[in-house]
Amino acid sequence: MHQHPDLPLVSIITVTYNDAENLRKTITNIAQQDYPNLEYIVIDGGSKDESIQIIKEHEAKITKWISEADKGIFDAMNKGITLANGEFINFMNAGDWFLSKNIIAEVFKKEESLEADLVYGNHEVHYPNFVKKKKALKPEELWKHMIFSHQSLFTRKELLSERPFNLKFKFAADFHFIYNSYRLGYSFYNTDLNIAGYLAGGHSETGVISAYKENRKIVLKYDKRFKVSWFHQKLIVTQTGLELFKKLVPEKLYMKLMQLKNASK
Repeated sequence: MHQHPDLPLVSIITVTYNDAENLRKTITNIAQQDYPNLEYIVIDGGSKDESIQIIKEHEAKITKWISEADKGIFDAMNKGITLANGEFINFMNAGDWFLSKNIIAEVFKKEESLEADLVYGNHEVHYPNFVKKKKALKPEELWKHMIFSHQSLFTRKELLSERPFNLKFKFAADFHFIYNSYRLGYSFYNTDLNIAGYLAGGHSETGVISAYKENRKIVLKYDKRFKVSWFHQKLIVTQTGLELFKKLVPEKLYMKLMQLKNASK
């Protein structure tokens, strides 16, 4: 699909394991993208459900796919990087989706996107009873936490090839890569477009306290300011309290409270 040499080739990588129905939705969503220079790679972790059947059903829409055991999500993402030929890479895992069929075209319509190393935008998190719309932040705020989701990020392949995801981080390998990209002086561009959506309860959300602890370790290695240490400590304590509260109250009530909190923003 290399019909427009003036547009960068974009590699979309989907990592999946035993998540057949969500995989089907993501493949269908990506197949609907109207961007002409797209390659699509699926990395399956050796699924035992119908995932392989679904991949084979949609083989015409998939450039490359493999199915084999891996050492977790970031190892699978690294495998995708080695298979990708695109100038830019985006990770859209099983269950994730682009918010419109022309969004990749919109991203790379912008001159700044073609010049930046990391191009990003806004995203949505879908809960059972509400949607949280998340505005992307400035790179200067990376000392706090992720400023966007990996689903709404397009990264130059050469950066990911030079510094693949560090597998010692079980939850924050993507944050480790992004934070260090900023620290090393690579350029970021916020498109301010609404790029991607994903379902609440994913990998980094289920292990949110572990993710926050890894984030703290990553940042404090280079940024020793007291306000940084204090911010991360407070974040971990607050989240620990929230997790405890979540266990003590009925799930419906907790979700209703989350919905009210989101609506009041």
